[in-house]
Amino acid sequence: PMLLRHWVLAQVVAAIPVVGWGLMYFLLTHRKLLVRVAWIPPVSLFTPLQTLWNFVTGDAAHWTVVMAAGLVVLLGLMLRTLWVRSDSVWLLWAWAVLPITIGWSFSFVVPSYVDRYFMPAVVPVALLIAEGINTLKERRRLTIALVLIAMMLVYSVRLFSDPQYAKEDWRSAAELIA
Repeated sequence: PMLLRHWVLAQVVAAIPVVGWGLMYFLLTHRKLLVRVAWIPPVSLFTPLQTLWNFVTGDAAHWTVVMAAGLVVLLGLMLRTLWVRSDSVWLLWAWAVLPITIGWSFSFVVPSYVDRYFMPAVVPVALLIAEGINTLKERRRLTIALVLIAMMLVYSVRLFSDPQYAKEDWRSAAELIA
């Protein structure tokens, strides 16, 4: 009887992800399809990379040479963590990649991919970049860290000062209507 109870418990634990997947599949295939929301752009193959760039700089309106070079450096730093051989690094990768990948893949059907929906993934991305910097030699570590800090500072100031990123004054519009 004890072996049977352990076996049943193991089967229940093993079935939990399968039942979850089946439930998610059922909900996605039997839901009322959303109408495309006009302000959400369709995704491309490079949308997750733009999200990564947005996590660091907040500016990925169009692809530039600086953005492409910066992404190569960021991805290089993040990929260096794969040789650390730590369970926490794999957990960080799962935490960073899974939500973005799932949202991105669903968005090919109904555009619903917006960077701000994935803000919790900023934490593992930042930790992976920091761990990647930590794997470098000391002189390179300091140089790359200073360049990243300067880049984030410049883009943060630009995000708040450039008229391109000005937000609509909804409060004044509501007062005018009222």
